[in-house]
Amino acid sequence: MRDIGNITRFEVFRSETFRTPLGFEKELGLWVDRTGEAVSSSNPGKLRILGLHAAVYIEKGEGFYISDKAGRKNVRAGDVMVVQPKVPTMYYPKGEWKTLWIVWGGLESDKLDKMGYLGKPVFRDRNECVRKAFMSLLRIRGREDMGSILERKKIVIEMILDLHRSAKEDE
Repeated sequence: MRDIGNITRFEVFRSETFRTPLGFEKELGLWVDRTGEAVSSSNPGKLRILGLHAAVYIEKGEGFYISDKAGRKNVRAGDVMVVQPKVPTMYYPKGEWKTLWIVWGGLESDKLDKMGYLGKPVFRDRNECVRKAFMSLLRIRGREDMGSILERKKIVIEMILDLHRSAKEDE
């Protein structure tokens, strides 16, 4: 259990089931681990240490984002929640919501994070860059050729830059 300010204590668990990147992807320094979408209505009741970076976009609904760094924040459709590899985090809906996400890792993504490109945990995704990146990644899902690997990296880097710009506009 952890105490996050005046927030109820939550258990923390690690999520460590990832896609194994090809050697070429590791050399490139950034790879996509997984993408997904879901309609959900449950509260996990536990903070999670993901071990990778993630951007979770809320398409419909509203709820809460909780982390050691940010405390508890209200979130709603159009918001993006950024999950950092070593930060215990939890998010869940009030009622039901629809989310989609992109999870990625690598030394280059860690460097971009340290440089401040992913500094803000929750903000408006005015340009729906996570949704656009998700749709672009869907087109090449399951392809492991060199061109697709590089294209996945390019899509995520463009998304990170767009997220950085959106976060700055939100200040």
